[in-house]
Amino acid sequence: IDGTPCSYDHPSNICVQGQCIKVGCDRILDSPLQEDQCGICAGDGTKCSVQVRKIRKRINKDFTKIYVLPRGARHIEVEEKSGNNVTLLMKERKTGIIFLDGSSIRSSHYATISEGTKFLYHEKGSRKIVIGRGPLQGAVLVGLKGVSREEGDIVIKYITEDLEDTHSTRHRYEWQIKGWSRCSKDCGGGMQRLIIRCFDSVTGQRIKRRLGCRQLGALFSILWQHWNKVQV
Repeated sequence: IDGTPCSYDHPSNICVQGQCIKVGCDRILDSPLQEDQCGICAGDGTKCSVQVRKIRKRINKDFTKIYVLPRGARHIEVEEKSGNNVTLLMKERKTGIIFLDGSSIRSSHYATISEGTKFLYHEKGSRKIVIGRGPLQGAVLVGLKGVSREEGDIVIKYITEDLEDTHSTRHRYEWQIKGWSRCSKDCGGGMQRLIIRCFDSVTGQRIKRRLGCRQLGALFSILWQHWNKVQV
């Protein structure tokens, strides 16, 4: 379709009458300007930050969360080197959809698309490697599954932009409703609690101390008052 990017590998170039036309990151035809590794047009890489996480963790049978790749992450590389008893999983945090499951991949090379990013999976000996150019349009959970109590070994690399503190706390930190707790009694007179958690909208990480979300407390006060009014 005219005006759309040619591919995930070259997102600046656009399709015109069935041909891929070179466009710079300034959106000018034949412009030589390119993004640097963290997506800054004509940048020199000095505002890019390389994130590296080496994680070893005991896993359970179904899904063990290892790490959250934040929205905006670029040049992603996930390497799982735990052995045959452990499987790499990746899923969208927002929808919970698992878009990559190593146990269902039948070839040494595999490609899939999620959160605006093309992910390429390949095997290199006992290692499983996933790479993606990005930027991620939403946070992605990296997880493992396998034999219970087996130890997972994973290395995660990605690049982000060093953001200046231009976001106000109110816009950066967000409350998310996760659902209701189990009722304290099976029948009559029990209590349920609304589970809410604070997240950093820039990094996608959960904020356990909730300091950043305190300014949003009034929002949930209003919601609570409304909920009380509609009770019968």
